[in-house]
Amino acid sequence: MSSFKAFGKPSDPAIEVGADPSISYVVRGAVLECECGSNPNILNLPMCHGAYIQGKPLMNVGDSKNIANIPATFGVCEALGEPCQPQVNMEWLNGKNDVLIDGKAVLTSESYVMCTKHPQGIIYVADDGQQKG
Repeated sequence: MSSFKAFGKPSDPAIEVGADPSISYVVRGAVLECECGSNPNILNLPMCHGAYIQGKPLMNVGDSKNIANIPATFGVCEALGEPCQPQVNMEWLNGKNDVLIDGKAVLTSESYVMCTKHPQGIIYVADDGQQKG
């Protein structure tokens, strides 16, 4: 799974995770992309967990529900040649397990989930949603 490091990550995270400055915490409004999708979309959090960075709600690995958190589409599923309707039946992977929000690992810029519609349907964080600079 080392290929996930090749995805575009925030180059100057406002809040870093541990010693690696390329990994950061993810907040509501982060930009998501799917390896098979034609368009990015926005990660949502209908109800805050009560933890914030720069006034923005932090996300946890449990925030992986279809439509509520993961958007209803990423444009066209290029692997299937039809409109994208992602189906996620798992929690985010690669959360920061030693930082918990509502009992679950905090979401990081290295987190991803798999879409069950196609084996190449990997949904990942393209931008953590934090204000830079």
